Amino acid sequence: MEQTEERNQTPVTMLRLAFIGLAVAALLLGYRGMAIYLAEHPELNHSPIDVLYFTLQLFVLDAEPLSEGGDLPWQLQLARFAAPAATVFAVVETARVLLTSELHRLSARRARRHVVVCGNSAVARTLAGRLHAAGRRVIMVGTPPAAGLAVPRRRMYGVPGDPTSAEALRAAGVGRAEIVYACTNDSTDNVLTAVTAGRLRDEGNTTMRVYAQIHDPDLCLSLQARRLSQPQRATIRLDFFNAEELAARSLFVDDPLPAARPTRLLVIGASPFGRALLVEAARHWRVQSLETAGRLRIELVAADGAAVVDELHHRYPFLPEACDVTVHAGDLDRVLAAETTAPPDRVYVTCADEERSLRVALTTPSLWRGGAGSVVVPVSRLSGLALAFADGPATGLLDAVAGTVRLYPLVRTASDPDRISEDLVERLARSIHDRYLLFRAGDGVAPGDGARARVPWVQLPEDLRRSNRAQAEDIGRKLRLTGLALAPRSGANEPVEMTEEQVEYLAVLEHQRWRAEWEGAGWRLARRRDGRSRTHPDLRDWADLPESTRETNRREIREIPHVLADVGLAMVRAGGAPARTPDLREAS
Repeated sequence: MEQTEERNQTPVTMLRLAFIGLAVAALLLGYRGMAIYLAEHPELNHSPIDVLYFTLQLFVLDAEPLSEGGDLPWQLQLARFAAPAATVFAVVETARVLLTSELHRLSARRARRHVVVCGNSAVARTLAGRLHAAGRRVIMVGTPPAAGLAVPRRRMYGVPGDPTSAEALRAAGVGRAEIVYACTNDSTDNVLTAVTAGRLRDEGNTTMRVYAQIHDPDLCLSLQARRLSQPQRATIRLDFFNAEELAARSLFVDDPLPAARPTRLLVIGASPFGRALLVEAARHWRVQSLETAGRLRIELVAADGAAVVDELHHRYPFLPEACDVTVHAGDLDRVLAAETTAPPDRVYVTCADEERSLRVALTTPSLWRGGAGSVVVPVSRLSGLALAFADGPATGLLDAVAGTVRLYPLVRTASDPDRISEDLVERLARSIHDRYLLFRAGDGVAPGDGARARVPWVQLPEDLRRSNRAQAEDIGRKLRLTGLALAPRSGANEPVEMTEEQVEYLAVLEHQRWRAEWEGAGWRLARRRDGRSRTHPDLRDWADLPESTRETNRREIREIPHVLADVGLAMVRAGGAPARTPDLREAS
């Protein structure tokens, strides 16, 4: 698409260059011809300044010395026609640009079901480009450079101004937008942009989604917790994302870890991406290892590695359950020199300084023993260097150590609309399903055996995914009814456990929610479950359910703390008050 647009712009560019050349030629020929003409008429002023002044008058058809007529030098004859032609083109081109700009402004203001990208950051520009390449109508809101980038492309417009202001967002037609991305370099501005976009939503726009980039991962998780705990969620779907966490989450989806043998990773550095990488490696290994035996082995080389691992173990309890992490706090060269075992399966160089990461990867031959693509260097500011490294000797400028070193484009990977849409609710829904698979594995049932639900998330039918999402989205509401709130897991936030009375109460609420969901989808009560006729034996009151079904609901409620822990959240008391034990009659 972009190549087609570039070809369409080529004739316009050539025409502009031709008329610029015509204007320059008219000026030079006019000056020479006017000098000759004035020299032949001594009664007229003919200083260099006068010659230039009279020459410029040719462009507006008002050259005073020519009013008397007479023979003109050939240079002046050509110039007095070429100069007005250049003027006409300049007027027409100016009118066209102004008209196009006005049409773009009106198109942006009146757009519907479009995408608004706010900011002029690398993530915003990359995201807008990918959405545009996918055929979406994109409106960028930000500084003039962003507008200048967008205007030449079809179905992509720019609105200058402050993305946090209601005026700029209205000019982008944000009230009728389908998706809004707030991706400036300031997290506070992104939150304010998201809030303003939500307030400007048209009443008829019931499907608006807003995603705000948060640069601090802890703040991002805290805001996600606050959104999940908000009971009124019908106006817009709002979520927050962190680029490093998105890129780390995608890394093992695009490049799964080898599971046929004990796997060993070497992580150098504890940058935000490096920390997210540790968590995602353990998360993927936990599900992936259902089909294999053994624990994932990770070696972390970082001066503050011990503190980082302790913090991650506390926030994500599944991490020590899935892998063994060994910390090396000494000098990197000394650690690598002491390496005598077999080479690690993967090496991730995640120093806080990208240049240092690249230097380590390219100057440490002992890291190159793992084969093609085994040394991964995440890059953001230096992502352009990825184009210089070749998959083969004929496709690039630099040798990537026979394909061993791989630059991982963090910004481009994180700027994926599909990955950004995997919000907290989506991850909780997946965690619910992963916990279900772990539970069934404990019963000796392998993934893929029997029921439609006993498959990995990527293979799960969409109706079951929707059911998991609805269950995940309701977690915050149910916890609020028991006086509990959500917060990131940390030493300062001591998790609380639910009492059996609270478990029973929430199990009743969950059954009522599930029943309303299924009946709303057209299912009805019958003695046997039948997917074709949409009948189910559990579509009845709680008191009429068999004990085995009620126990299944209770187990799902007891799983909530583990599901929350999978994303780094915990249940805490709200306002310091003891957790409320509601009357079961409230749920009947």
